[in-house]
Amino acid sequence: MRNLPHSFIPAVVAAHRDVLRAFYAMPKLVGIVAFIIVAQALLDVIVVNRLIPRESLFGRDIVLIVQEFLITPFLIAVHRFIILGEVTPNYVLQPYSARFQMFFGWQVVVLVATRISEPLILMLGKKNPVGYPIVAFILIAVVVAVTRMTILFPAIAVDAPGTTLRNAIRDTKGHGWYIFFLFLFSCVPIVVVAIVAASISLRLFGAVAGRVLILLVTGAAVVALLAIAVAIASRLYLALGEDVNRPAASAPS
Repeated sequence: MRNLPHSFIPAVVAAHRDVLRAFYAMPKLVGIVAFIIVAQALLDVIVVNRLIPRESLFGRDIVLIVQEFLITPFLIAVHRFIILGEVTPNYVLQPYSARFQMFFGWQVVVLVATRISEPLILMLGKKNPVGYPIVAFILIAVVVAVTRMTILFPAIAVDAPGTTLRNAIRDTKGHGWYIFFLFLFSCVPIVVVAIVAASISLRLFGAVAGRVLILLVTGAAVVALLAIAVAIASRLYLALGEDVNRPAASAPS
């Protein structure tokens, strides 16, 4: 098991620097993904929120799954840029690629795992203090599971020879909370800037124009958050990826 530095600041700075480099190298790809994010948000407001009941378990996630499908080329491209230095100038959707299918498939697994936990949390926590410890356990279990599989995605993106969930979990053993807080601290500046920008837009431009600007700011923030998550996962892969980089036969049992 490799040791990671205890300081978050260098890792956070490196992740933001990676994102800026990726955006500068692949502006066309970033622009297309930003358009997809904004279009999805508009579809949610105009159609999805009106037609699909709020209590529907996966109904409102259909659009999100489609969005994940469409942004998969961007996520893979940023992983490959940070890890391999490979530039992907254009948006290319490759649903028949094994790499694409595996990457998108694990995204859906994460989405389903988090969505299934929501009704359980609501059922146990609503007006039932006895269920609070179970709610806390479910939340912690979901967070741990997602953080421990972090380097699986960059491993898939670069076709690492030992890309399995088991190897990804083994490589991140002992680093779960560090990974969680690294993601948290890296995302906070973007969220704060987006909130401030949205607030200023409403005050300066009024309700209608302000909401349009908020939509654009939100889209930009989502793209930045996605890129930050990819950058952190890529850096963690470079730091911790031992078993995922071994051929299956060579990985310890």
